[in-house]
Amino acid sequence: MKPPKTFKVRPKMAYKLLGTAIELNPEKGYDACWARHIPDWKAKKMIFVEEVLLEEGEYTIIEP
Repeated sequence: MKPPKTFKVRPKMAYKLLGTAIELNPEKGYDACWARHIPDWKAKKMIFVEEVLLEEGEYTIIEP
């Protein structure tokens, strides 16, 4: 099984995953991958950034 293809994104807002130390800063770029195991991921363009699930409109792709 090959690893998922990653790309760089920047979240449009600050996010914090409750109960963890995971935070996303809108000033930084992060590695992301498509959330292929989530139903309807393609239509919503859902991605995982670290362990945070984002959908279209919540991020900007900065590097393919």
